[in-house]
Amino acid sequence: MNDSKEAAKEARSLAKRFQETMRINYRLVPLKFLMLFTYGGMAALHPFLTVHMKSIGLTLTESALIYALLPFVTCVGPPIGGAIADKIGNYKAVMIGVDVLSILFHLLMLIGVPSAAPPPPSLSSHPVSYLQATFSCRNASPLWSPPSPPECPTLVSVERPVERLAMDCQSNCTPVGGPAPFLCTETDYKGQCLPFDASTHSLSNVSMALVNGSIYLDTFVPSWSRDVKPTRKFRCVLEVGGECDVQCRLSGNIVVQCATPSALTGVNRLWTVVLYATFRVVSNVFIATLISILDAAAYQMSEEYGGDLGFQRMFSLFGMCLAPPISGFLVGVASQKRGAPDYAPAFYIFAGLHGMATIITLCSPISLRTGAQSIWRNVGKIIRRPKVSVFVVMMFFGGAAWGFLENFLFWFMEDMGSPKWLLGLTNTTSAIAAIPVLAVATLLMRYFGHIKILTFCFFIYGIRFLAYSFIYDPFLVLPVEVLEAFTTSLFAVTASVYGGKIAAEYLATIQGLVGSAHNAIGRGVGSLVGGVMFEKLKPRMTYRIFGSFYVVLGIIYLVLHYAWLRRLKDPKSAEALGPSADSGYPVEEIEKLHGLMPAVGGDPQHLSPDNEAALTRFAVMGALTRRYSQAPPLIHNCEPADPGHDHSSRRSSRRGSTLLPTVNYLIHRPSTHL
Repeated sequence: MNDSKEAAKEARSLAKRFQETMRINYRLVPLKFLMLFTYGGMAALHPFLTVHMKSIGLTLTESALIYALLPFVTCVGPPIGGAIADKIGNYKAVMIGVDVLSILFHLLMLIGVPSAAPPPPSLSSHPVSYLQATFSCRNASPLWSPPSPPECPTLVSVERPVERLAMDCQSNCTPVGGPAPFLCTETDYKGQCLPFDASTHSLSNVSMALVNGSIYLDTFVPSWSRDVKPTRKFRCVLEVGGECDVQCRLSGNIVVQCATPSALTGVNRLWTVVLYATFRVVSNVFIATLISILDAAAYQMSEEYGGDLGFQRMFSLFGMCLAPPISGFLVGVASQKRGAPDYAPAFYIFAGLHGMATIITLCSPISLRTGAQSIWRNVGKIIRRPKVSVFVVMMFFGGAAWGFLENFLFWFMEDMGSPKWLLGLTNTTSAIAAIPVLAVATLLMRYFGHIKILTFCFFIYGIRFLAYSFIYDPFLVLPVEVLEAFTTSLFAVTASVYGGKIAAEYLATIQGLVGSAHNAIGRGVGSLVGGVMFEKLKPRMTYRIFGSFYVVLGIIYLVLHYAWLRRLKDPKSAEALGPSADSGYPVEEIEKLHGLMPAVGGDPQHLSPDNEAALTRFAVMGALTRRYSQAPPLIHNCEPADPGHDHSSRRSSRRGSTLLPTVNYLIHRPSTHL
């Protein structure tokens, strides 16, 4: 009886909490639109930055060097922004300023960098009197791809189908003890062969296409066919031994488009690379600062106005899902109209959405209080632990895989002929796929354990790399992108929670160390190595090498854990370590600092179930927008907290302060992939 009453009471409590969450909080409406426009603008531009670099003539190696540099230099933004805001005492002004400057420098990337790519070739229509092809006769050998006509060595397309083509063929075959070769055509359900002779035949309703600079017959109806249905296959068959060729000429009213290459003059390539790298780095610094302040504002406004932070963050996810396909569609329309890649719409959408976000910021009551904490003084203490050191190395390799995939997948898709809107749709697909995976992340960790999940994610990285290496249709990238829910989102959540378990008394330090190894060093090295391999070994071989490596890496990590690491004893308790633990805070006190959960008891040496659940919630919120994380979490100067200070107050010395509450900023801070 009591159980049923308790269950009914709990159900009423959940219903009440749901109603409170769904009730419109008008004071938080500006924050929702701020999250929507800010993250939507970044998502609209992100898929096209790599291919934009390609369109202005940057090579894969040059792009890789820029991507290797970005994670390291971007981290200077938040501390500089925090120092300026502390100096003038107005975070809203800093937020507006860095957003306006990010818009300016992103537009300079578009209009202020001279292209080092050759200009598009000039096109002209050209009549072709005939096509010729040589068919090598062997049993059942398919015969395709007549060569380009000699009158037009550089072909772009065949302008229209041809009603009739005369076909004259000659053979140098000398069959051994058998009949002459056959010219055969095949439909989808049967074939028709004609013994070779020198007479003239014809093909009607001929549709032609262009592949690798050569014309081939797509569909046609041969004059000797007893069927009027078009066929696609055309081959020569020699039924007995011997080898020979058949040369055929197709004559008729054929019109093709020819391309005349244009010469590149007056452009200093080094100047192009330097200008682009400068604008890209500076814009990333401003975006990193903007997102740092925005995340801090989201936490504080949610706390002050009684809102649910996760619900506010959901609007950033809406922007990430909606903006990329729209941006991709407009980029495709602009490129088709121009006759060459045109990524200006993506930049303008970014500028427009962030411009609206700036106006909303101007009208919103944003003011921040900061707290100073130190995380790096304890790195030496925890890195000597084998579990921690191996874990950090694995996070480095995870970041390398992530950086390589995120920065060069779109280059690979464009090489396969992907439409522009499909590039944006990949982001939407991965974001939607992440939602159900993150919803059950806690259950997965409890059932399988953290190491098994991390190993599984490395296996999935290997599968993704290998799958890309065998894809020739860019649309097949979409189902593979669903796996990013595991390699990015689930991987981030599991790594954050596992880091808290193996060094719970140094929670901030382990999260900062892991974030730096993954988001900065690993990501930068992966982008550099992957980009260079892309250019030297070609994409498919690079993907196969990476895929094989990550499958083996997962096996090594699993063996190391079960053969050695799990047998190691846990370190001393945090109480024995004294005040040298991060800021003197046990885990629950750090969580209380955010106002996101009530105080919970427990030994600070280990994560209690309540603490682990809270840490998982922080990680999930960060993982939802992790694609746009660029800088390592919290690797700027922080002032050690005074153990005797009253930590119930969120005000502290402004000198050396940070912009974000510690735990959120440490767990894969959603920030600036731009």
